[in-house]
Amino acid sequence: MIIGSCAGSSDRDFGRMSMADSLIDARPDSAIIIINNIDIDRLGPHKAHAYLLKGRANLNLNNYPDAMESFLHAEKIADKDGNDSILILSRFGMMAISDSVNDINEKARYALKLCEIYERHKDYDGMYDVLVKFKRLFFEDQPYAYAEELVNYARILCENDTNKSRGENLYDNLAFLGSPDVTSWRYIDGLKGFNAQMLINKIENDDGWKDDIANDSSDISPANAHLVATRLWADGYYAMADSFIRYYKNHYAEKVIARIPDRRAGRIHTRVTMRLIDSRKPEFRKTFQDDVKMVVTRFHYEEGVIKEQTIRHQRIVIIMASVIITVIIIAIIMYLRLARMRRQRQEDNNMRVASELRASLTSLENLHLTTLSRLCETYYESTSKDSVKTRVARDTLKAIEEIAASPDFYSMLESRLNTEDGNAVSLLRAEIPGIKEQDVRLYLCNASGFSIPTMCMLLNERREVIYNRRLRLRTRIQESDAEHRDMFLNHLR
Repeated sequence: MIIGSCAGSSDRDFGRMSMADSLIDARPDSAIIIINNIDIDRLGPHKAHAYLLKGRANLNLNNYPDAMESFLHAEKIADKDGNDSILILSRFGMMAISDSVNDINEKARYALKLCEIYERHKDYDGMYDVLVKFKRLFFEDQPYAYAEELVNYARILCENDTNKSRGENLYDNLAFLGSPDVTSWRYIDGLKGFNAQMLINKIENDDGWKDDIANDSSDISPANAHLVATRLWADGYYAMADSFIRYYKNHYAEKVIARIPDRRAGRIHTRVTMRLIDSRKPEFRKTFQDDVKMVVTRFHYEEGVIKEQTIRHQRIVIIMASVIITVIIIAIIMYLRLARMRRQRQEDNNMRVASELRASLTSLENLHLTTLSRLCETYYESTSKDSVKTRVARDTLKAIEEIAASPDFYSMLESRLNTEDGNAVSLLRAEIPGIKEQDVRLYLCNASGFSIPTMCMLLNERREVIYNRRLRLRTRIQESDAEHRDMFLNHLR
């Protein structure tokens, strides 16, 4: 395999992975040592490549549990990264492991995963290469759990493959996959008295262990052979473990003891022969199934734990974020409430100042009008326009006339009366249509509390004229149908 995509890793790790890749097929024991010295976690997005190499090396050494664990990691990372090329190779490795440990159902399961990728990419050559591995199966090896799914992919291949005859032939072969099996009668049953360490010493020293397997294997059951291989792997003797497994699978022999009675001599003859047991060694391979399944179970359990930890971490983050957001919201609410309270206090203060100011202005207006009224009364009672002689009298009369002639004077009186007495002047204008401006001014002076002498000075009329005009205005209001008639009359007393 080419690992040029690992250029982002350190040069040292890249060189190690390249060297391991070149040794996997010829010297898998050396390749696994090199890979074990690489810190895979540092490889970032290229971790899947490293796990794939590790899985291939362990597979070539017949170390199926470690190979399965490595392929599972490679599959997980490649699936997450969307790297279908690594995903395909890792699942091919899982198929090979399942085949090696005689677990045809798992082999079929990974075959279905491969077919799913090939169908997505419309790669029917790859799908054929996977399905053809199930073309010739012994009855006892048929994958019952996934037979229908395999047949379904065979039908898809038959319908879409450009090589019609190839697809049709494969579908014909797999159409009846999953029929009832015929249990094999072949089995291996080891005897007692096995010494694992003695055999390991012989393997390490290359001291006749092959003869023990080929000629005197009564003590080497499949379980015992599995134990020897596991210990060799644990001690780092990868090549020796591989050599032992291969030789055991191909040369394991069983003693056959036959006791033949000799009637003439009156005794029994013992005959010992050696029989090579099923070269596929399903019982021996089955001893690895539990190890491989244990690795898969542990992997998925750890994945579940990681997922639960991730969910728990996410919940903690959500709770902390919720608490922080709640605190921020409470702080904002308190800030807005305090700001509103400050604003309300400011508005109340402004209203108080405005009220005080209005009160001051009203006091000044009242003082101004009272002064004006007294001035008018004093002048009216003390002198007359015809007999004004002194300068002070002339200046006082001039000031009174300027105030009375000012356009703002009566407007001020009208605004003041409207404010203090419910828009009395505005209602008078509206409900007594055609009322003269002179009558309105008379009404204003009377409603403001001015005396007759003051009104005489302001309106420049004689006393009797003021009386007559006020009487006529009262009569007009009484005879009207004004809604606020009583209020208007009350101001003309």
